[in-house]
Amino acid sequence: MNWTPADLRTIGFFANNVLPARAGEVLRAYALGRKEGMSKSFCLGSIVLERGLDLVVLLSFVFLGGLFIPLPAWAHGLSKLAGVLLAMVVTVFAVVLAGEAQVERLLSRLERAAPSRRSGWLVGKFRGFRSGISSVANWRLLPVLLALSACVWTLNATSGLLALRSFGGGTSLLGMIFVIGAVNLGLIVPSSPGFVGTYQWLCIHAMAALGIAEPVALAFSLLFHASWYVPSTIIGFV
Repeated sequence: MNWTPADLRTIGFFANNVLPARAGEVLRAYALGRKEGMSKSFCLGSIVLERGLDLVVLLSFVFLGGLFIPLPAWAHGLSKLAGVLLAMVVTVFAVVLAGEAQVERLLSRLERAAPSRRSGWLVGKFRGFRSGISSVANWRLLPVLLALSACVWTLNATSGLLALRSFGGGTSLLGMIFVIGAVNLGLIVPSSPGFVGTYQWLCIHAMAALGIAEPVALAFSLLFHASWYVPSTIIGFV
């Protein structure tokens, strides 16, 4: 079957919507590897990089919210934690980019230290996984990818702000950026198929930090969740 990259992404979204524990990411890596004739671990590495870039942007959203928005103490604590995690993720990216030769030497030592078939298979899979990350993660391309990810999530926050105002809820774009960041960071943790229930709980608590009433937050969460859940499920199934 002649799948395009967009088709593969939609298949991953569909699987996330109907299967638990974000199984769609693994399925997307498998389908991409089969279509392009590449190592599955290589494809999984590229997808992990994609999600890592999203993680940097979402952590930045929550951290900036704590700097510029009046929030309750628990939300400020969340913002500070996001800042710490952001620094850690950026450090990991820097190590992956700058320490490729050192990682390769370490893998070679592991192969020599434990020259069994199983250890060789594990090292080979890890090497393919790392190659999938480093093939895209370079100092020239990374800022462009980060900027694109930030634009996509900012557009998502803008549409969320318009949806919230349709229910009579009020906040600034920066406030909605904080909500989008907090909610989607919570969704990184594997949960129920399609994040049903999890998404609503996260929206209610993130919006409570902005003083938005629970009925308004619940109505928003149901509408905004359905706005991407229903189309991606139908298109992915078809």
